[in-house]
Amino acid sequence: MAFHFDSNDYESPDRAEYSPLPYGWYEAKIKSAEMKFTKAGDGKLISVAFGLPQVTRIVWNNYNIDNRSAQAVKIGKEQLAQLCLAIGRPVISSEKDLEGGECSVLLAISSWQGKERNEVRAVRPLGGDPVGQQSGQRSVPAAAAKAFTDDDIPF
Repeated sequence: MAFHFDSNDYESPDRAEYSPLPYGWYEAKIKSAEMKFTKAGDGKLISVAFGLPQVTRIVWNNYNIDNRSAQAVKIGKEQLAQLCLAIGRPVISSEKDLEGGECSVLLAISSWQGKERNEVRAVRPLGGDPVGQQSGQRSVPAAAAKAFTDDDIPF
């Protein structure tokens, strides 16, 4: 059976129509996790795509695991640990072990290349407290905590 499709016959959705989602917690399911090289090509990161079923959107977050900057690796691995604990998989053997994991993500709005976009600031188990809250650890890594203040909280 032959099939013919001409995309010129249809309008493409304009990416600009996807304005950032409001600040807050969203339920998420990890759609994909992929090991990639950094832009400079001298490091590695895990790029995670979070599907947000309530709003039918996807947001991405990158976790540095190998970088010239020891601080970037420290932050990336702290954030990855937070994600692993939030989805109930404290030990993983591959980035693919993250796929299918469910959690809640805290989205904020940041500016990148002159455009507003969503940024994952923290994760926690679905319906639960932020990871580490009861053990006295910060729920947001120190570098991320500096990025927003009490003034950013809407109440």
